[in-house]
Amino acid sequence: MLSIQISDIKDFMSHLLSKDTFDHFYFIEASIKMGVSYQIQGRINEGFYDTSVEQTLNREFCYWKEIRHRIFDIIKGKPLSIERREDKMVLIMEDRELAADGIFVLRESMKPAQLVPGIKIEDNKVITDKSMASNIKGLYAAGDITGVPYQYVKAAGEGNVAALSAVGYLAALNRAGK
Repeated sequence: MLSIQISDIKDFMSHLLSKDTFDHFYFIEASIKMGVSYQIQGRINEGFYDTSVEQTLNREFCYWKEIRHRIFDIIKGKPLSIERREDKMVLIMEDRELAADGIFVLRESMKPAQLVPGIKIEDNKVITDKSMASNIKGLYAAGDITGVPYQYVKAAGEGNVAALSAVGYLAALNRAGK
């Protein structure tokens, strides 16, 4: 493991985001905290690429140079909305759009009704069924946003149910050809 002490943050960020200093480092995971928090993993998804490309990659994680431009886009942009287009989720920003397989919003200082317009709220909590589905098709909620008790064990269990339900929902869409 490599450990460095950052003495000049501005210079370090310049090297990280706009120079090739770190391009050959594996990118494993990042957490970006601004108005919205982002958790980004650099693990290459097995089965995403065709077999010949996967054999060429022959590694578990992407390189920093392969994801740097996306992280820079997230940091410099202001998110406006999230839309679903065909099989992708799209983050709409002031000057561009970013497509992804999924988008998770982590924001603790926002009321649930402000988070997603039209979501059913009761007593300041998102209403879900046993599969953690909200009233909006394809949108699942888990943890504190669904109400008491506010415990990590409850959040983890509900998150697991929501994730499995979302996978089932996406599989059904794929089977239906949507």
